Amino acid sequence: MIAAANAYLADTLPTSGPDGGVGFLIVHHGSEQVWILADLWNGDMVCQHTSCADLDNPTRFRPVPAGGPTACVWELAVHAHERDAYIEHVLDPANGPDIDIYLADTITIGAVTVPT
Repeated sequence: MIAAANAYLADTLPTSGPDGGVGFLIVHHGSEQVWILADLWNGDMVCQHTSCADLDNPTRFRPVPAGGPTACVWELAVHAHERDAYIEHVLDPANGPDIDIYLADTITIGAVTVPT
């Protein structure tokens, strides 16, 4: 499922952005769908690309239409961590932005470590 998500995103996401394509990825096997939330930073804004796949075909992803779901309550914990890490390491560091430290900042949810 992760390999399929990465392949799908390689074909659908922009290859670069104002912050060099820096962002974070959530792949969530939910109760109704498999969700991909690909979030790319653009200054102090995050641009989210949300996709999903049916549970009976969890590697065939498609974009979620405008106005569709953005994130579930469980995914918001990752968003909160990413916001705080991005502010700390990129937007408000004393010695200038450090993307490598931002990318090394992780969150642990239950028994799963989610890299930023």
